[in-house]
Amino acid sequence: MPQPIAQRSLAADYDPRHRVYENVGRYRPGGAQAYLATLKDQLARCRAGGGDTGFRGIAEDTAGPNTVLFIRQYDEGDRWGAYLVAAVGRYVVVVLVTDPVVGASDYTIVNDFGRAAIERVQAN
Repeated sequence: MPQPIAQRSLAADYDPRHRVYENVGRYRPGGAQAYLATLKDQLARCRAGGGDTGFRGIAEDTAGPNTVLFIRQYDEGDRWGAYLVAAVGRYVVVVLVTDPVVGASDYTIVNDFGRAAIERVQAN
């Protein structure tokens, strides 16, 4: 994976169930798109393994162009984290929403936070 030349992260409790993490990295020209392409390739390879633990691609372009929505399941598939990753110019925006409730999977939360993060990057 290409590495950022600068980045910042933050985290916050959204409600009693959800915790939201956001990371924004700045890349050299072409690096953000290379990061997203590499991520998509890795997610495609993850699909081949199956099982209840690991990463699984859900959809592309859910929060605009150059976005990927995927989940990470763990604890034998009982817990999950939903990720939205976007390449925005020279930036990669990664938003993660975790939920400790067994079987939970509400992707709208990560999409909403992801869109807001993308808009903040586009505004600067």
